[in-house]
Amino acid sequence: MIEIWKAANATSSDTLMWWWQPEAMLDKFKGSGWGFQHITLPTVTDVCFKNRVSGTDRCDEDPAVRRGDPLGACDDEAHALLKIMSSNLPERTLLEKNQAKRSPGYPFVRSLKITDLEMQHILNTWTDTGVDTYGNDAREAVCSWVVDNIEQLLEFIPMSHPRKKDQQGSFKTGFVYFALAFAAVALLCLIAVAGLVHKFRQRKVFVYAQVIFVNIILFGFMLIIIGGALYAIVSSVRE
Repeated sequence: MIEIWKAANATSSDTLMWWWQPEAMLDKFKGSGWGFQHITLPTVTDVCFKNRVSGTDRCDEDPAVRRGDPLGACDDEAHALLKIMSSNLPERTLLEKNQAKRSPGYPFVRSLKITDLEMQHILNTWTDTGVDTYGNDAREAVCSWVVDNIEQLLEFIPMSHPRKKDQQGSFKTGFVYFALAFAAVALLCLIAVAGLVHKFRQRKVFVYAQVIFVNIILFGFMLIIIGGALYAIVSSVRE
């Protein structure tokens, strides 16, 4: 269909064909004397829709057959544009039961609305750039429009967003202090046990058990204690 438009423009020929908007081709031949001219047709009805010319008759040699029944002369039926998004987006969003932790991405995309004129402006910017038509030009056109219309886009942010930082956090101060105190006591006990092991390292029980393996076990316990203390501190700071 695009090649037909280009051929008609190159040969200065009249062409009648259905098209749509917003679409970048609408401005491609503007100012050439053979630009697109919108034709208003009668409003579509059930009677008109049922009397439309069939696909086979559109290619018939007889012009009268190609034109079809006058009852079928009307505009195309209207249809709503659909938003295409990954099914994983709503599933992952609704999977989080806690409203406070739920991402605003899905409700933002669902509420976002762009008019046909705005979409046409984006498409015109895309085609007018002419640097990397099927690559970065489309990204540049969209990003430029977002920058110019950021105030309008902010209106689509769901209520309760952006969230305010909770200075207190979910980690209660008492629990943090208890965890640190418990870690300190455990560390002192571990040091005492390590001292006893070193003191009685010549006893048969330690000789047969091999002191080095006992020290490795004690070292592992020490890492667990330190890790628990750091987890409590870092989590409280992060929250």
